[in-house]
Amino acid sequence: LSAGRDDMSRELQALCFLAGANSIFVGGKLLTTPLPGQDEDSALFQALDLRPMGVGRTAEAVAAE
Repeated sequence: LSAGRDDMSRELQALCFLAGANSIFVGGKLLTTPLPGQDEDSALFQALDLRPMGVGRTAEAVAAE
């Protein structure tokens, strides 16, 4: 999920993950489109029981934990 997330409800973003989305862009701004804040992203991940992979980590390394 990337541009436009700021206009999407939390529920719509959750549905995107349930439908197969596997990543988001984070930060203050994506080119000219604002993004939700880190607090909002953290709350969404916590509600969906998702864990961020972190920079430079592979899906295999995260799955092995």
